[in-house]
This record gives sequence, C-alpha cells and structure tokens, in this order.
Amino acid sequence: MNLNAILEETGALLNMDIDVASSNIYFVKFRKFANDAVRIIAKRFKENRIEVIDLDEENCFDLGYLNRTPLKIEKIMLVDSEKPLYWEQVNGRGTGIIRVYFPKELEETPPTQVAVRYSYEPRRLETGEDIPEVPEFSHYLIPYFIAAQHRFSQDGDVAGMGNYQMQMFNQGLQDLEREQYGERRSYNLKGYNYHLI
Repeated sequence: MNLNAILEETGALLNMDIDVASSNIYFVKFRKFANDAVRIIAKRFKENRIEVIDLDEENCFDLGYLNRTPLKIEKIMLVDSEKPLYWEQVNGRGTGIIRVYFPKELEETPPTQVAVRYSYEPRRLETGEDIPEVPEFSHYLIPYFIAAQHRFSQDGDVAGMGNYQMQMFNQGLQDLEREQYGERRSYNLKGYNYHLI
C-alpha cells in the first residue's frame, strides 16, 4: 500500500469529502503522521536488513556507506556464512568507522567484503508513490494512526473518536505481534517455575 492509498483510507475513516492526496495542506500534515506511524511499527517489529559492504586495507568500513541509517548493528559475518565476526568501533578515525577481526585461518588473506545485519530507521515517505518500509501486513494500521492524530488536533467533541482510532492502532499492533511471535505465556512450561523468555 503506497502513501496515496494510505491517505485515501484515512479520508474514508475521517468521512472527508475531499481527495486527501491532492490537498496540499492535508497531504503534508498526514504524511508527517504516516511517518510517525511507520517509525512506531518499525520499532515494534525490529526491522533489520543484511547488506554486503567493502572493507578497506585495514579491514574497516564506514557506517555511512550503508543504504539505511543503522540504529544497531546486530551481526557482522562472512558473506557466504552466518558465522559471526568480532568487530569494534574505531576511535580517532571519525565516527561510524568499524574494524572487523577475522579468524586466524583468514588473517593471511582476509576477505574484502563482509555482510552486515542491522536494524535501521525506515526511509521517510515523501511522495504519494512511496511505500512504507515496514511489513506489508501492518500497512492497514497506518490510516488509524493518522486519523487519530488528526482528530486529537481538533476540538473536544471530535477528539473522543481519536481515542477509539488510537486504540484500534495499538490493538492491531498487539494482534500482529501475537500472530508473528506468539503469546508470551505460550512459552510457560507447566509444572515448572521458570519461563523460556
């Protein structure tokens, strides 16, 4: 679902007679709310990606060369293996420089590339054709968040409906999280006094 479709759904939730996507005032306001919703969803589902990146002669790379702004490096590994490598942030060479250490068997001829798994900040939605960088199954929740935020900015009579739509957003997130990861209490072992999580 792209931003235009999200705004169309939002207009339907708000019972607006205008085309929200073509109204510059609403487009700018609702786009900001959509980006806020995407950020919340991304944090909840801990979106991450793997990229292959080139190393310099000192086995270092700059985080600035990754395609997204990294929030946290989850793992650095060999390109053809899931085996994790040791790494550290290098002081004195500027911020964002990472040095990778290879096992003894690879020290003679170290690889020139590594795979980096990291969680990231999703790209901002700018145009109507942009698609949120969160799982597609969560896109239907974004209009609820936008509608709730819009109603909160209105007078008191309309703000009550915003509470309902915010509850729909939060409940939808919880339901999706449960579907994806299971119930927390489903990990309880009967007859034991501990949890696996």
